[in-house]
This record gives sequence, C-alpha cells and structure tokens, in this order.
Amino acid sequence: NDLVIYQMHVGTYNAESWLPSTFDQALEKLDHIQSMGFSAIKLMPVNEFPGDRSWGYNPTDPYAIESSFGGPDGLKRFVKTCHENGLAVIMDVVHNHYGPSDLEMWQFDGWSENGLGGIYFYNDWKAHTDWGSTRPDYGRPEVRDYIQGQIRMFLADYHVDGFRWDSVYNIRHASGAWNPDGSVMLADINAMTRDEFGDAYRFAEDHAFDSEVGFESQWDHGFLSDIRGLVAAGSDSDRNMSTLAYWLSNGGFDSIRYVESHDTCGDLNNKHRLSRDIDFDSPQGYWAKKRALLGHGIALISPGIPMIFAGSEMNEDWTFSNNTALRWSLTNANAGIVRAFADLIHLRRNAHGNTDAFKDPGNIQVRHVNHDGKVVGVSRRNELMLVVNASATDYDTYAMEFPSAGTWYCLYNSDLSAYDPLFHNIGPAVGGTVVADGSAQATFALGAYSIQVYAQTPIPQESAATFDPPQPDGCGAVVTITYDPADGPLAGAGTVQAYIGRNGWQSPVAVPMTADGETWTLAYTIPDLTYELNLSFTDGEDRWDNNDGLNWSVPVSNCGDLPSEALW
Repeated sequence: NDLVIYQMHVGTYNAESWLPSTFDQALEKLDHIQSMGFSAIKLMPVNEFPGDRSWGYNPTDPYAIESSFGGPDGLKRFVKTCHENGLAVIMDVVHNHYGPSDLEMWQFDGWSENGLGGIYFYNDWKAHTDWGSTRPDYGRPEVRDYIQGQIRMFLADYHVDGFRWDSVYNIRHASGAWNPDGSVMLADINAMTRDEFGDAYRFAEDHAFDSEVGFESQWDHGFLSDIRGLVAAGSDSDRNMSTLAYWLSNGGFDSIRYVESHDTCGDLNNKHRLSRDIDFDSPQGYWAKKRALLGHGIALISPGIPMIFAGSEMNEDWTFSNNTALRWSLTNANAGIVRAFADLIHLRRNAHGNTDAFKDPGNIQVRHVNHDGKVVGVSRRNELMLVVNASATDYDTYAMEFPSAGTWYCLYNSDLSAYDPLFHNIGPAVGGTVVADGSAQATFALGAYSIQVYAQTPIPQESAATFDPPQPDGCGAVVTITYDPADGPLAGAGTVQAYIGRNGWQSPVAVPMTADGETWTLAYTIPDLTYELNLSFTDGEDRWDNNDGLNWSVPVSNCGDLPSEALW
C-alpha cells in the first residue's frame, strides 16, 4: 500500500552525452527520484540483447546483464544504492519469447524439429509468437528450472525486490489457445518467490488472474484505456463522468494504474507521449500540461498502485525511443510540474501523516457526479475529499457535499500557478480552508482540468533555520541564527539549544537560544579557523531536530582553509 512505481529505461535515462547510459549514470539522477517521493523503480528489461540499444524485450541470454548498461556489477551497484536510499527495484523479465536473434541456446545440442529451436523451445505450432518462433518449452521440466533459476538469481545474487512479467498472455497461451504448461511454470516460480523470498513483488503485465498462479497484481489496461482516453479527448462532451467516478472509487492493490508507459508512448508502437496526444502541435502549452497532469493525478489518487513513466513528471513530449535520451533540461523548464507530481506523490504515501486513507482501497464513497459540468467528488474513509474537474471551465464558486461539517484544509490544488505560470490559480492554496455547513455542503473555487484534495487536518509545517548573513565573512564575524520549530520535533519546546560544530562537527557545543515569539534566535560569533558551521537543534533533553538527518551547514569565508583533496 506504499508503492508508487517509477518506470525507467536505463539506456536513455541519463544519456544526453552518449547513448546508451549505464546503471552508474542512472544513479547520478537518483536524488531526483528519491526527492519526488517514489518508493520503487521498475527497470525495463536489462538482460543481454543484440547491439547496444534496445527497449530490452528481445533478450538473448536470461542470465546475462546487458554489457552496454554496465553488466552484473553495475546492476548490483544500482540495486545496492537504491536500497540505501529507500527505493525498491523491480525487474521486468521476458519469458514469453527470446530473441529472436543471437540466441546461444538455439538448437543447443544440434537437435530440432521443423527447423525450430531445439531442446529449449517448442518445436511445433506452440513456438510461434508475434516476435518470432522462439517461445520456450514450458512443458519441459529442464526449461522450467532454467527460467526459475533466473528468477532465483535476481533475488539471491542481485537482491532485487520483485518482478513484472512481460506479456503473461503469451506464456499462458500459444497461438491464441490455452497452454497449461505456462500456467504450471508460473505457479511454481511464484510459489518459490513467495515461500523463499516472501517480500518480493509478483506483478504481471496482463492475464495474471485467468486462474490462480500466485501473482499479486497486474497492469490495469482498463484504467489506462479509460483515463488516457478521458484526458486526451478533444471535447469535454466526450468525457464520461460515470467512468471517472468508477475508477476513483473502485480498485485495489491488484491493480497497477498508469496513463503512460513504454507501450503507450514508444516509437516501436508508433505512439506518442500523452501531452502530444492531447495537443500535438503545442505539447508544452496550457491544454497539454493541464490535462496530462490531470491524467497522471487521477492515477495517483485512485485506489490502486500508481506508476509513472520516466519523463512524464517533467512533461517530456518526445516519443520514447532507445535512440533518444531523456531531456533533463525539462526539470528546469517545467520545475513546477515536477513539484506538482512530487506534492501529490507525498500525499499518496502519507508523508505528512494526514492522508493515510490513500493507503486504504476501501471505504470510498462517490459523493458528487456532475455529468454536464464534468466534476466528480469522492471521499476516502470520510477523512479525505477528492474533487476532480474534467472540464475547461474555471468555477469561481462550486458547491458539493463533503463527508462532514466543519473546516477542511486544502492539501493539494493542481491549478496553482506555482506549478506552471500558465495555470489560472483558481481555488485555495495549500493550507487554505473551506467550511462545510451543518448539512456538510461546502462552496469553493475550482480551476479547469484540476484536482483538489482536502482533509480535516492541515499539512504539518516543517521546521526551518535561517542564517544572517548566509555566508559570514571572517573569523569573529557574527551570524544571527533563527530557528522556527513549526510542527517539527521541537514543536512546543520550552527551551531550545543550538548544537553547533565546525568543519565537519569538530568541537560541538550546545548554546542556549532566546525565544522570540514563535521562533528562537542566537547571535553566534565565528570561531577561529572555521570554514563551515554544522548545526542541529535540541531541547537539551531527548528531543532533537537534525533536519531529517541532513543537519544544517553554514559556509564561512576568510576564516579557515578547506581541507585538501586527494584524487586517485
């Protein structure tokens, strides 16, 4: 219930200087993924494929890691670093076919029938797939063991956290006919995964639940079709509010919800990014940004496991291709869009402690459906109120029923101009309030193509420290330290001390601060030989504020020399 998945392609992720990029280069952007609040990365396939550039769905060796990405050691470093930063890693595995070229296992011992693949493959009509006649023979126990061995390798040797199985339909079927061999294999492997690696995720692209084979979830193609279609439609009259209300109120953690993936925006399928499908000639314009954000926002607030495809969060509008690098300049050009995604992801994961209802796929009530005005209101566990406007109309006043009377705080409003200067800034800011009257009716402003989220408790305000001047000049200079506990660890403290060290926490001392209204202040003199101050704050007993483990630091000029560096 805490999963928010980020799907990425290693070879194009950080490749603006050279294609393909490697695992190590992808790690250079890990702070972007972490700061946005994602909890898991889903890698597109990384097994060896012909050449250096590919989506990855043409594996030649299920046990080899693509050399152009950095090979096995690169993948191990990637997984280890992700884990150190609180991110799970989910692998995309392809066993519905192999290749179809460069296959060392093809006619491995010289035997085959009908000119087909030999002992690792079906040698009859079951061999044929849309990608070549290379379907593994799931009926052979040796082949099932071979595939299970790959899954075990990823879990035991690389410590990955789960799997997305590609095109399960083509494992459980052959040439459109039911193939029980594939289901037997999937059940055995998922049982091993569950019993020996119990916390490993088991996802399928499709057909996970035709019969019970141990999958936990699958990509929700119904959600994709309906919601992508809803936001891409050219006319508001084509947006069905019953459909929207259904997807906002029905689901569970067996459903992975998204409006963009490699399949929906990739060149091999002649597809385009969502913003292009909305407004092909102006994908960075108002309509494209507005409705693309709306679609991804619906995925994030609906009851399921949300997934975002890399680049969506910066409104990348170039078609995904293994020959085209992600454009990181868009994180600056569309910094507000990035923030809009991050703010909603943090709410989805209950980062502030007041949106736990997002983690409960039940107790959802549809409270408002306006077919003509294209507005839907849904409550989650009577603790959250979600309002979606799927129309081009800005409503200066709009009324609907909330779960209960009283004051409700705005936690999110996707129409804020802070997210994009083109947006109209209609409706309350974060922390703003609306009041539901005795009959629980609330009136508020509502921007076009926007999402608002309300709760009866506001987002807690984080503590903050400021320094004047921000970079003191010289030994003996005085810096004024101002600390605001806000709703942080020292909220309500009767005394506050600044715990101050220098040059990497040398000689730390606790210095009492003076209360000044809601804040605490201290005039501190820079000691000799100081190039940096290091700070955290405490009540002098057992409560500490260390800025979520980052502490605070203040650079100092003309007082101490920076330490030397040795380059190896």
